Amino acid sequence: MTASGEVAFATSALPEAGPEPVVAEHVGPSLRDPVLLFDLPWLQCILDGRKTLELRGFRVKNGPSGRVWLGVEDRIHAAARVEAAGPLTLEEYLRQAPQHLHPSKTLPFKTTWGLMLTNVQKLSEPLWFHRPPSSARQFSYRPPPEDGNCSSKKKRRVLPLEAEHFAPAIEEPAE
Repeated sequence: MTASGEVAFATSALPEAGPEPVVAEHVGPSLRDPVLLFDLPWLQCILDGRKTLELRGFRVKNGPSGRVWLGVEDRIHAAARVEAAGPLTLEEYLRQAPQHLHPSKTLPFKTTWGLMLTNVQKLSEPLWFHRPPSSARQFSYRPPPEDGNCSSKKKRRVLPLEAEHFAPAIEEPAE
C-alpha cells in the first residue's frame, strides 16, 4: 500500500497468456467489498492462471469497488472480477473440471455456484484486514483495527480464578 492509501499490484504472478496488463496504482478495498478466503495452494493456482473457476456454496457479486479480494487467513493477496456467476449442474461441473481443478465427481455443495474469475491481479505486498473469529470463507472487507491486531485466532477465555483452583493440592512428604 502506498502512502496515499492506494494498493500496488505486482505483475509477476499474472497468467502468461495474453498481453501484459498495464501496471498502475489502484485504490484498495472498499467497505463491504467481498473478501474470499482460500487455502494457500488454491490461491496460488488462481494467481498462476491454472484455476479460473471458483466453486462456492453461495452467490458472490463484485463489491462497491467493482472487484472481489482474494486472501489467506487475515491477509489479502490479490483482486479479481467475478464476470459470471451461476449455479452449476453436475454435467457443467464435470465439463468445467479443468477450470476449477476439483477432483470430485460429485457437486461439493447442495447448490454449487461457479464464479468465473477474471482480471486477477496480485498485490505487491499482502494487505491486512480485520477477520472476525469464524470458519466462514467469505467476509466483507473491514480495515484492520488501530492496534494492528488482525489475528483471526480465537482468544482463549480466561476465568478470573486463582491458579490453585485448577492445580491439585500437593502435600509435602513428612520427614
